[in-house]
Amino acid sequence: MRQNGPGTMSMCKKSRGLLRLRTGDDRKMGIEMIIPVYLIVLNILGFALFGYDKRCAVLHRWRVPEKTLFMAAVLGGSVGAYAGMQVFRHKTRHWKFRIGIPAVAAIQCALAYRVLVR
Repeated sequence: MRQNGPGTMSMCKKSRGLLRLRTGDDRKMGIEMIIPVYLIVLNILGFALFGYDKRCAVLHRWRVPEKTLFMAAVLGGSVGAYAGMQVFRHKTRHWKFRIGIPAVAAIQCALAYRVLVR
């Protein structure tokens, strides 16, 4: 990298169109994009885990541990996990899942409402 002196330009001036200094608004926009992507991925994962576990149950194979199914829901995939329960008709008779997954979803929705309305 060249030193700044007479007749030279700094790195930021040379690559004005390619490299920008990040501001606080840019970082906030990054977080605003990361959170929805994270939630979408976790909901797809929760949905897929219930489908995979149902498939394993039908084929008498090793199953996904219940704590893994709950962890996917607690970490943000509760809506996908609930959808997976209903679509695949899996774990719908177990009270831990019948009450637990919707409760986690309700808590997450309340938290999201609180954060967004604030």
